[in-house]
Amino acid sequence: MSSTKNSLTPGAHARSLTRLLIGLQLLLALAIIGGAVANIYSLRREALARHLDTARRQAAMVEEQITQTLNLTDLSLRSLVDPDEQLTPHRLERGGNSLTEQALKRVSRRLLFLRSLSIANADGRIRASSNPENLGSQLNTNDFQPARDPDGRADFLRLGAPREGRDLADSRTATPASPLLGKSMIFPVARETESEGEHQQLIAAINPDYFLNHILRHIDPELTTIDILAYDGGLLLSSDEYKPLGSPGMAADLLSSVQQDEIVERPEILRDDKAWLAAFRVSRYFPLIVQVTVDRDKALAQWQTDSRETLLMTGTALLLLLSLTGLLI
Repeated sequence: MSSTKNSLTPGAHARSLTRLLIGLQLLLALAIIGGAVANIYSLRREALARHLDTARRQAAMVEEQITQTLNLTDLSLRSLVDPDEQLTPHRLERGGNSLTEQALKRVSRRLLFLRSLSIANADGRIRASSNPENLGSQLNTNDFQPARDPDGRADFLRLGAPREGRDLADSRTATPASPLLGKSMIFPVARETESEGEHQQLIAAINPDYFLNHILRHIDPELTTIDILAYDGGLLLSSDEYKPLGSPGMAADLLSSVQQDEIVERPEILRDDKAWLAAFRVSRYFPLIVQVTVDRDKALAQWQTDSRETLLMTGTALLLLLSLTGLLI
């Protein structure tokens, strides 16, 4: 009797089984490593997407707050020329302005973000104010934005550049060499009106600390920076007190894109030799841009910690598995 030609000897059968086990071992190891790597990069995308979504919501929140604040300021200024409370040039000239100042104080006390309300003549000389120290001071509003209409009228709210000081009387225009750190600031806005044939300017001094305190309650200053920019990109206000006011807030090509699209998100922009997540939102009614930037390295810090732990656990499990299958082989 002859043996079957295709039958395997015990040694050949063992070698085949060994090769099969080694192949399965390698496939299992590759599957575990591939799954771990895929999970790590999925967590990275989720971390970046989560921070970008937070930046988007913060930009919308700040834009809403600015719009609401400026609208309330505009309504307060307009109330000064309502028929029931009209502050006419005649009233400004009688009674030492006492009636006018009382009306201004009454309106300004309603809004905690106002430092003062004032009435000035056409050249910006203050004739009445809720803060008597402002009387006689002069504020040039020619550069306020938006610009006056071609006919010289400006019966709408116009925004000026930030000024150093507690109020109009002791303020001066902030310069790029003037960071916010440790300084009092005001943000002047104005609208113009005609009363008894005379041109008047209604001026409000907004306290920017109102914005900053609200902003800082909703962000981690070590991770996120919120900037308020003029429509031309100049920095007006920032949660980072070391940033110089008036300096360019973003690159020219990015500014053009934000002005065109109004709501913009970028997973990465380069600034100060660092990578940032960024969300931008143009104000619906005023020439302002809200910019929220998140430090990408710090945003990924927790992901990096989690990734190291995942790799350590995966490596330990893989080592044990390979050891056991090696013993089996």
